[in-house]
Amino acid sequence: RCGATNSTSLAAAVYAIATAAAAGAGLPPPAFVISGGCASERGSPFDDVEYIADGDTTSGVPHYHDSSSSFHIYWDPACDGGGLFPAAWLVKNGSHAPACSYIAAFVSDNSYSPPLGTETWRVNCDGYNWTDMDLTLTHPSPSQPPPPQPPPSTPPSPPPPLSPPPPSLPPLDTVPSIWFTGGCSSNGTSAVDNVEYVAGGYTASRALFYHDANASRKFYIYWDPDCSCGGAPARWIVDTDAPNTTAPCDLDGDGECSDKAHIDSDEPSLEIGTKAWWVDCDSEHNNLTTAYSSPLPPSPPSLPPAQPPPFLELPAEALGSNYLGSFPTRWLPASPHAPLPPPPLPSPPQPPQRPPPPPSPPQPP
Repeated sequence: RCGATNSTSLAAAVYAIATAAAAGAGLPPPAFVISGGCASERGSPFDDVEYIADGDTTSGVPHYHDSSSSFHIYWDPACDGGGLFPAAWLVKNGSHAPACSYIAAFVSDNSYSPPLGTETWRVNCDGYNWTDMDLTLTHPSPSQPPPPQPPPSTPPSPPPPLSPPPPSLPPLDTVPSIWFTGGCSSNGTSAVDNVEYVAGGYTASRALFYHDANASRKFYIYWDPDCSCGGAPARWIVDTDAPNTTAPCDLDGDGECSDKAHIDSDEPSLEIGTKAWWVDCDSEHNNLTTAYSSPLPPSPPSLPPAQPPPFLELPAEALGSNYLGSFPTRWLPASPHAPLPPPPLPSPPQPPQRPPPPPSPPQPP
């Protein structure tokens, strides 16, 4: 059974083969760009839109669509199938639109390729009126390859060595406690009035912070690089607010430098000794108040009262010729460093005495 439609399709196929043979060489363009048209209320299919080949129709001619597949371009020998409409390249909005519901047409018997270059098309821009418009179909510009990279003039430098990890922080149970003395006991500044503080942890700057050892009241001592995050000098602070251990500055989070006592210091280690702190006393700040950051050293034990030295009882003859006989012997102190005088040497033995000679006899007169 052969109807008009089949006869028309056969004729179109024969014409396409003949057109291709007449073209000689090459194939239909795989893609093209259409430009110069209006922005239709149905879209902008003619305003610098690229169309790519998407196979062939049943007539054996190429079929194109845009990147979103919203618009289609193809050749139709008779869109009504009865010969009232001439053969033409058609632009349709949607692949399932009615047969002759197109928005642009270019009458042509060349089914081999859409008309490249600038040609006059019949275009419907507003959905009601048709107008002649010059549309230009061109091959898409080939994508430019990236420019070659110049060879490196010098070998790349080796990556810098990794920084050594920071030294580990000492465990809290090995940190000795500290004492504050010398402060006043008014206006909440009893925090520095003979109070013991123990290590509580580390802040973001790796500085120790302390809290008082008495659980019934909470005071904290910590180092803040900038107590307002606005350029304040670094300082050690005594406050009732616990420090934020992750904040880089303003560790109490109040946006200002308000505390019970502080001392400006660039050292993140609390200095032990007697220092002049700025202490809040009697609702007035007094920068002459001294706070001690360590307990006073214990007083040395008192010595027993001095005892008189013991005396020796020596005989007078043991003192030698230097002995002053007018002083009693018990007044001589016993000194462990001065030796006793040696005893006097014994007298040498005396030779025996000869008896006297007998008296001479009297002489005669």
